[in-house]
Amino acid sequence: MTIRYSPFSIPKVNKKILFLILMILSFSSCRQQKLTTALNNFTMTEIQLPEMRQMVMGEDSVSIDLDTVPILMVVYRDPDSCVPCQLDHMYDYRDIIDFESETGGGFSPVFIFSPKKKSIDTVHLTLCRTRFRHPIFLDEIGLFRASNKNIPKDPELHVFLLDKNRKVILAGDPSRNPALWNLYKRIIVKMLENGGKMP
Repeated sequence: MTIRYSPFSIPKVNKKILFLILMILSFSSCRQQKLTTALNNFTMTEIQLPEMRQMVMGEDSVSIDLDTVPILMVVYRDPDSCVPCQLDHMYDYRDIIDFESETGGGFSPVFIFSPKKKSIDTVHLTLCRTRFRHPIFLDEIGLFRASNKNIPKDPELHVFLLDKNRKVILAGDPSRNPALWNLYKRIIVKMLENGGKMP
């Protein structure tokens, strides 16, 4: 007896695997497309920096006058993120903080945390415990988000570079992505050479 297979027939198990792969690819492709659209809509929009509480190691501080720094990299954590968890990972930004000193005051990362009300005490304790020495802006009433409705919902775009006019130039978190951090540095250097703006 001869068994014939059509070149177009796929065993049932393989059909299920193929279906799952196609679903994953279409989901990631769809997500990538939404992210790209959000990034395009976000780029070159203006960001407002309202007055917020500055803290260093859990103590009130006035260390950064944002008006005097032409180029800023905003690292924003909204109430939907686990702010105390994010604070534990602040040392991921040490290369970025180190780069600040190389620019002679032309660039600074700005860490803005907007915790839920019930987490504020935990945030204070975490700031004391982590001994993180760079200033952090604590937005306890959600003023930053209220002032900037243009910020996308996707947390991947909650880290972004601003020029001296506070326009968004680039978005994406470079703390764990060396290639993206190299791109940030190249753009920052170009902007510094051009008075804080893109050439």
